[in-house]
Formats: sequence, C-alpha cells, structure tokens
Amino acid sequence: MTQRPYLALAILFLTLLVTSCVPSYRCVYRENMATLPGLTEKGDGVISGNYSISADNESDGFGPSMNNLDLQGAYAFTDHWSVLGSFSAGWANYKGPANTFAPYDSCTLNYKNVSWTLGAQYMLHMHKRLYFAPSIGIGGAVFGINDNEFMGPSGGGTNYTLNNRILQGYFQPAFYIKGSYVEAGFGVRVSFNNFAHVNTNYTQTEGPAISVLNLQNATLNTAQVFGLIRCYPGIKGLALQMQFGNSFSLNDSSFSNHCKWYSINFSLGISISPFQLRKKKRFN
Repeated sequence: MTQRPYLALAILFLTLLVTSCVPSYRCVYRENMATLPGLTEKGDGVISGNYSISADNESDGFGPSMNNLDLQGAYAFTDHWSVLGSFSAGWANYKGPANTFAPYDSCTLNYKNVSWTLGAQYMLHMHKRLYFAPSIGIGGAVFGINDNEFMGPSGGGTNYTLNNRILQGYFQPAFYIKGSYVEAGFGVRVSFNNFAHVNTNYTQTEGPAISVLNLQNATLNTAQVFGLIRCYPGIKGLALQMQFGNSFSLNDSSFSNHCKWYSINFSLGISISPFQLRKKKRFN
C-alpha cells in the first residue's frame, strides 16, 4: 500500500514528460518517383498518371504523409533509346494540439512540393524478355514549408516559412521484364540534389531544433531502391501499375543526421500507350 503514492507520482511524471511540447524536425525535400517506361519499339510512347503517398523513414514516424499527383511520359525515337519526362505536385498538412506526444510540436504545418525531371533511357535486350534499362537525367524542385504558431525552444507561437529551390541530376541502372500481360522492373536511382537557393526566416535559435538550417548550396546524395509492376487487363493500350521506392542517404552522418526528407514512395496509377492501340496483339 505504501508504494502506491510513488507509483502515482511516477505515472504523473511520465505523463507530463511525453505530453510536453518538444520540437521535431521538418522535411526539406521529397524524393522523385523513378521513371521506367520499358519501351522497345521505335515510335512507341506512354503517358501515365499516378497517385502516390510519401513518408519519411524516421523511426518516430513524424507526419504528415505527403499526397502527390505524378505524371510521367516517354517516347521511343529508336528501338533502344527513349526520352523521358515527369512532373509531380505534392502537399501535406499537420495540425498539432497545444500538448501532444513527443516529438510532435504545437503548430499548423503545411508542405508543398513541385518537381520535374527530363532524361533518356537505353533498352538493351539481354535474354528473352529481360532488358537492361539504364537512364540518366536532370531535374528540379521547389519545396516549401509554412510553419504557423511554431512552439520552439524560445517559446511562444511564431510563423515561419522555408522555400527550397533544388537542382537535381540522376543516373538509374535498372532491369525490365516484358510479359504478355504483366511487366515488371526494378533498379536503383542515384540522385544528386543541390539546394541551390534557400529562403527562410527560421532563426539560429529555432532552426537547429528542427533541422532546416545550413542547407544553402548543400547537396543531398541519395540512392533509391525501387520496383514496379504493370498489368494489362485486356483493354488495348491501357495498363494498371503499382510502384514502390525507398531512398537512403549517401552523405556522411554530419549532414544526413540533420537533413530529413520524404524518402518512401508508394503509388498506384494507370498508363496509356497510343502505340499499343494500333497493335492487334502485344506480342506476335
């Protein structure tokens, strides 16, 4: 019986600890979805639209997840070479109460992301339906944060913004398997993402606590492991597709430990191939 007051005090202490307002990191970049159209005939083309969800890979799982609309297109100007392009728009929102579980903080947080890529891909026939499909390209992104009523180390609610303009280059070794009704691909996309212009009013007091300072001219190098599958339901030129990707930092720990980004992508979508509409069968 004499231990109950101590037990109650311990529970009260833990409750106050986990419900205190603790600043958390902010994401400053969203990894692009890999592009792998798998075109092997001159004049072939494909346009795809996808809805994707992005998340970070931190163990505490600080939200919010990002919703994205991804458009991808490709055109084969020879039997081996294709030009690739993509455009993506994403958004995320989070509303934090005054007191919540760590590491969340009290804020109204909004993310916005717009990105594009342009590249080329080569399809090398290796064996039966297996192809080696390396690609290379460039891209750019604008990633913004509206951080309202942020409760940071100095206390009080203050509104902050951050806008990153990011330049990107990538190369992507991959493999692609073409089937009669199902196609699949997998590979690694290595990206070099330079924060070419950073505009923010986060201060040296608030910034380090949420990992948004010292980004100007920094480069985040990532490797994204990805896979996709396309199914043809029997409607000419139409395919259903699913894709997953998870990226990892190639920087040393001094940078990667304080630079957080949306590294995990999962998407569902459809693709339309005008060239396939002219074919009686997918394979002779």
